[in-house]
Amino acid sequence: MYKPEDVIVIGIAGGTGCGKSTMIKKIKDEFNDSITIISHDFYYKYHDMSFEERKKLNYDHPSSFDTDMLIEHIKELKKGNSIMRPVYDFTIHNRIDETVEVKPAKVIIVEGILIFENEALRDLCDIKVFIDTDADVRIIRRIIMTISILMAIIWPLFAFLLLVLLFFIIGIFYLLIFVSQLTVSEFFLKKMM
Repeated sequence: MYKPEDVIVIGIAGGTGCGKSTMIKKIKDEFNDSITIISHDFYYKYHDMSFEERKKLNYDHPSSFDTDMLIEHIKELKKGNSIMRPVYDFTIHNRIDETVEVKPAKVIIVEGILIFENEALRDLCDIKVFIDTDADVRIIRRIIMTISILMAIIWPLFAFLLLVLLFFIIGIFYLLIFVSQLTVSEFFLKKMM
């Protein structure tokens, strides 16, 4: 495996929609499989409270994250050990019991909007990249991302409903033909006359 001193930790921060994912994709394309990506978003804390109470929390505050666990996980990855990272479910605003195995790699990318807020996490990063993008550009990108996600969900449902409607119309058409005891050509000839 890799020696801890050979592992490079790259921290990439910036606001929502600034281009972190694009930057990470370009780095990943360069390093191929010798890269591990960890998002700060995986490390939102578990909250033992109702869904309604969780919806009111400020998830853009440093106290929302279990950054100490993230730091320990990065240290383990640097030593060449696999980790079991937490899984956060954004639909219920809480961490779930599942974990995902993350294997060590020569390059570890840590990304998130607040990763440079914590000094210990900042010190673990060999390379620090902050992507500064105008707020108006970021909000437009965020809107486009949200619409794309919604269309990915809605379009298949819409297509399915159209297909059901089409089969329903065809079924009614053939039922009318069956009830009238006519062939398809007789049906159309009778309607034309």
